[in-house]
Amino acid sequence: MFKEVARSSPELLVLLELSHPELRQDPWNPVPHILKAIERDDRVYLCMQGLSDYDDPPFVTVVQYLDFCRQVLEARSNFLLNHVTLMSYEQGLTFLHEKRVTGLNCSEPSSYMVDLSSAPRPVPSTKEVIPSFDRFSYPVRYYFVNFSKASRMPAGVVDGGSPYKKDVKECGVLFDRIILHVCVVIHLST
Repeated sequence: MFKEVARSSPELLVLLELSHPELRQDPWNPVPHILKAIERDDRVYLCMQGLSDYDDPPFVTVVQYLDFCRQVLEARSNFLLNHVTLMSYEQGLTFLHEKRVTGLNCSEPSSYMVDLSSAPRPVPSTKEVIPSFDRFSYPVRYYFVNFSKASRMPAGVVDGGSPYKKDVKECGVLFDRIILHVCVVIHLST
């Protein structure tokens, strides 16, 4: 995936901050990996990991829709044993809000893409037939890709104010739209 941004754009700053090595190594970071950045005049060309449209191949079960919604919103989970945290994570919008990033165009389907790299690939020298992609057999990971209107909230703003609420409401708008497709899947499966 390639992205062209202005060198002075807030989008570039947000993408570079979220691609800092410390954050990049976090397995829950929902921002595509920047593989290479090339500067030309006042433009920066980003080469990012290869991703597909979030719904290509199409969802075929209700669980696949729910997994998409879960990954977009994912909240922190802590598992405690004898007062020691064993696991804690935030993914999706929760991860980005923890990093104070807002303004993510969450209602737009084009704001999300999926990593299908777990899918099997045919060996070039054979005529092996690969079955159609199954989101159950091969885990998928959803990414936020539209940071054109994103910004970082100043440090210390933790009130869950309107930019955070706007992102969550926009997710609701998207989910409301895709619910129509879920109803079709349920109807076809009965």
